[in-house]
Amino acid sequence: MFQVAVDEPLVDWRGNCGNLTSAVGVCALDAGLVEPTEPVPPRSLFPSGRVPTKLRNRKSMPRPRTKT
Repeated sequence: MFQVAVDEPLVDWRGNCGNLTSAVGVCALDAGLVEPTEPVPPRSLFPSGRVPTKLRNRKSMPRPRTKT
């Protein structure tokens, strides 16, 4: 994952924010950017408010050089 600075033209590729990683899939589904591969259960099935997700972290991918 990466973070985009709001006060300068900078993209930081060093970090791996778990909060962002956990939200990106749900956001993509909600925005209609991807189709679910399995039926998505209603939220009421998860009274804890937690929904199981599967994510793949590819920290070993080559990263472009960026200004830091």
